[in-house]
Amino acid sequence: MLRQARKRAGMSQEKLAELLSRSRSCISKFENDQKMLDVPTYVRWMEATNAKEAMIATLCGIDPLAVTQQITAIMALFGG
Repeated sequence: MLRQARKRAGMSQEKLAELLSRSRSCISKFENDQKMLDVPTYVRWMEATNAKEAMIATLCGIDPLAVTQQITAIMALFGG
């Protein structure tokens, strides 16, 4: 879900790393479940990638990946 949010935002790992004051390697480890993501970094990640719907879904106990996939599908229908 983290990778999908970043890619949907059209952002490289390097750019996101810069925005979050992390290394590119750290971003890769988060995306590949090799490193645990803390809540403040998760919030900043969702804000930086404009994926606040995924953050809200997580807080509501809804699968954020499913929400993100549905939004991506809807955007594709409307050319977005």
